[in-house]
Amino acid sequence: RKFVMNVTELYGQRYMSSNVHDLLHLPQCVRDAGPLFLYSCFHFEDLNGRLEKYFHGTQSVPEQIVSAVSLIQKLPYLIDTSLLDDVTHKLYNKLAFGGCKKLPSLRC
Repeated sequence: RKFVMNVTELYGQRYMSSNVHDLLHLPQCVRDAGPLFLYSCFHFEDLNGRLEKYFHGTQSVPEQIVSAVSLIQKLPYLIDTSLLDDVTHKLYNKLAFGGCKKLPSLRC
């Protein structure tokens, strides 16, 4: 409560938002509904951030996502059958894991 009351003084008026005000209600929400992780949307917001990597622009977004996910699902089979070169292995790792996880015989 003390923090919310001092946000304007500490950080300026522009940082006093409805989200800061909502902090006042958080303890009662926890008492009424239980731990925040049980009903928080942060997990889904994180997943939305991951989905953003699978499309570019605003045209045919669902199709772009389906295409990217389909490719990611098929690549492990192709990798297991050794049909892909190192460049394609690296692309797969970037798309599937957001970085480079080493696979056998792959230099990252």
